[in-house]
Amino acid sequence: MVKLILKVKNDYNKLPNSDEFKILSEKFLKHSKLKNTVLVVDGTHVKIKNPANSNGMYINRKKESSLNFMLVGDSDFKIRYILGGSYGSSHDACMFSLSDLEIFAKNNLKIYYNSDLNLHNYQQYHILGDSAYPGREYMKTLVKGELTIEDQEWNDMLIPQRQVIERIFGYFKGKFQKFRDEIDNLDLDFVSKLFFASVIIYNITIKERISVELEEEVLRIIESNEDNK
Repeated sequence: MVKLILKVKNDYNKLPNSDEFKILSEKFLKHSKLKNTVLVVDGTHVKIKNPANSNGMYINRKKESSLNFMLVGDSDFKIRYILGGSYGSSHDACMFSLSDLEIFAKNNLKIYYNSDLNLHNYQQYHILGDSAYPGREYMKTLVKGELTIEDQEWNDMLIPQRQVIERIFGYFKGKFQKFRDEIDNLDLDFVSKLFFASVIIYNITIKERISVELEEEVLRIIESNEDNK
């Protein structure tokens, strides 16, 4: 079942193209006045049994064994990109720097209005992240530490939009409650595939609006049969 679902991974797990940026950013404006946001990113951990001889690589900052997944969402609460599962000790900023997401953001989120690449004639879109991510023109982050009035105003605009990814995590783990608890399966490659398959099902339920009965049946098959590889 998991292998079958993963065959359609590219149809339900892909970053937007430039034609979507304006629409995506306008939808984020319903959350706050911060302009030009197209996506939000954050990491989420799935607890696992600590593998033998792993030398603490899977121990996260909460002192739990986990796999770390980086998820990117849009204002429709769809998951547009996923990277993982990396060691629980992996830092979100490191995962971002090694991902296709940073390449995408660096090369695609600045849209020039004409072909001569006039340095002052472009629209810079961005992704939102928390303070764990590096601040870039294409990655806007929360300001931490002692805040000025301007810093606080910035955070007040950014936070409502960034909360979209937190709501996505809540919806996703509410639908797939298996990932709220420790996963017993020691085949970590399969755990990652199971997570990816679950993301695909999550996106399908948003895009296709499938019936509750069909959705529940698919969830039951996936979550009750970890041996079905």
